[in-house]
Amino acid sequence: YGLADMTGFCPRLVVMREGYLGFSEPYTPDDVWGVLQRYFKWNSLMGCSIQSNPKEKNKVEADAGQGLHFGHAYSLLGIGEITVDKKESKTGTMKLVKLRNPWGRGEWEGRFGDRSDEREKYNNEIEKAFNTTARDVEKLTQNLYDGKFIMPFEDWLKYYTSLFVAINFPKSWCGKRTQGVFTSEQGGNREMGTWITNPKFKLRLERDSSLPAVEDEYKQVFVGIYIKDSRLTLGCDYYKDPLYATPITFDIVTEKELKDPNPKIREVIPSGYRYENKQGSVKQPPYNFGTTQVEVFLKVGVDYYIVPSLYKRHQAGTFFLNVYADTPSFFLDGSTVVSEAQKPMVVG
Repeated sequence: YGLADMTGFCPRLVVMREGYLGFSEPYTPDDVWGVLQRYFKWNSLMGCSIQSNPKEKNKVEADAGQGLHFGHAYSLLGIGEITVDKKESKTGTMKLVKLRNPWGRGEWEGRFGDRSDEREKYNNEIEKAFNTTARDVEKLTQNLYDGKFIMPFEDWLKYYTSLFVAINFPKSWCGKRTQGVFTSEQGGNREMGTWITNPKFKLRLERDSSLPAVEDEYKQVFVGIYIKDSRLTLGCDYYKDPLYATPITFDIVTEKELKDPNPKIREVIPSGYRYENKQGSVKQPPYNFGTTQVEVFLKVGVDYYIVPSLYKRHQAGTFFLNVYADTPSFFLDGSTVVSEAQKPMVVG
């Protein structure tokens, strides 16, 4: 989350591999490509990593094959698409991603890598795809020792498990932030009877009066929860903070669901992350350490409640909620608007 600390942008972690910490729902290749397109269009900053299999011994900076490394952060600099021979791709096009190893050495050694025949063959098309916008300040050249490389999107999906983003929301979106506290008696997960005593934050999306009324109108919403940054007080021992060491999540429920005593009714967030699937349901954001986030579509004019929870009770501490919505304004309990001056999330 260093990107978010330095920029004030809103951090999001997307775990793309089932069975890995932070995974919540399956993404198709088209889903992931769409996410990348959207965030690059917004001028967000992105990175990615290859995490080792949770069932095996944790590997940090270890060889992952083809010149890549486990537990190592790579900058994700861009995406592009070029025309190729049908023997390279049945569709006649190839989706590519541009990455950088911050070490300045150690690059992808597979297809379209700097040493590959494909890179030599399609070099002109590749440079046109990646060196044409103002954002491409790091021009892509065929250099084995600069840390920059490209690889096919399908190979990137095969190797990389995690995508992390510092989201730069469009100016048309409204962002609000609020603070909450877990007492020593709160924090129980949704299966516990104490869940109903957890902090609650009312969220309501209002209709835009300047636009024609739409029946069953939905708006895209991002919600993230973050605990107080223990790195500022504990340094490299930040993980020893009891609250950081306890997995955290939240539910987004309607008032009816909030009052229902049956925890099974709270097993889903009301709307899916795909607009065309807005009537569907997705799981709550995954339990994670320190922060977790979700993107959903919520219905305008409905009172929702964000209910943070911990996997275990008796861990007192402060947390923060960031909510961004594709609307000029909305109501969130106890919140302030996130302006450019207020963006930084490093809180001591």
